[in-house]
Amino acid sequence: MLNYIKVFSGNFKEVQLVFNELAQLNVCSIIRDKSQIERTKTIMHSNRSERVILVHKDELDRALKIIKHLTSELQT
Repeated sequence: MLNYIKVFSGNFKEVQLVFNELAQLNVCSIIRDKSQIERTKTIMHSNRSERVILVHKDELDRALKIIKHLTSELQT
């Protein structure tokens, strides 16, 4: 995972939206659910846990442009 960089974090709905948009534009990404990592510490509801999107460093610039465009559209 050394070549993967965090580009976005949020709740389930936000992360799915960004992940799907990246996939449609042929940017491979990975969703990491922090609740799975912390499950041994506490029991958390999956809807409340933070999820993170990671992309390979070779696709970082493309992913950031897509995310910036997508988040600016969501804010309007």
